[in-house]
Amino acid sequence: MKNSPEEIKRLRRAAEQGDLEAQFNLGRAYDFGEGVEKNRAEAVKWYRLAAGQGCAEARHNLGWVYLYGGGGVEKNQAEALKWFRLAAEQGFAPAQFGLGWAYCEEVACEGGAVDQAEAAKWFRKAAEQGHLEAQINLADAYCKGEGVEKNIPEAAKWLRLAAEIGFDEAQFCMGEAYRLGNEAREFGG
Repeated sequence: MKNSPEEIKRLRRAAEQGDLEAQFNLGRAYDFGEGVEKNRAEAVKWYRLAAGQGCAEARHNLGWVYLYGGGGVEKNQAEALKWFRLAAEQGFAPAQFGLGWAYCEEVACEGGAVDQAEAAKWFRKAAEQGHLEAQINLADAYCKGEGVEKNIPEAAKWLRLAAEIGFDEAQFCMGEAYRLGNEAREFGG
């Protein structure tokens, strides 16, 4: 999305007056360089204001900004988790997925330890809301028995849900299960 200079002026005026949606959208504009020069520090400023008013999407975006850092923002895993968790606890599925991802990627735990059970918990919350990537990750957890007890029929259920919506990766995984033949009956074959 490209914002015109006039749209940016209107957004800034509204954001400075405390409009939550304008603060979030201005943060997003700076985060992704939409009509303004990309500036992560400026994005954080506006996301924080919107997040302070309870905007789950701003909290979620702050999580990703701090998870990877860059553009004048220091990578800060603890800060990333804080924002993911706040948005996830509001029931925001993308943040629940982000929190699950963080636990899988060794960033969520002290000492950098993976916590597959915590990852699976958050993937499930997002998957139950129809988040496709969470469904895939939850299926993978059930296939491998990571963070949950290995359960091929449960894995198949989550893959099938994602595949039915047309998610290519889920369709590929289901196809591989059929091709390999082992446990194909458990996948419904």
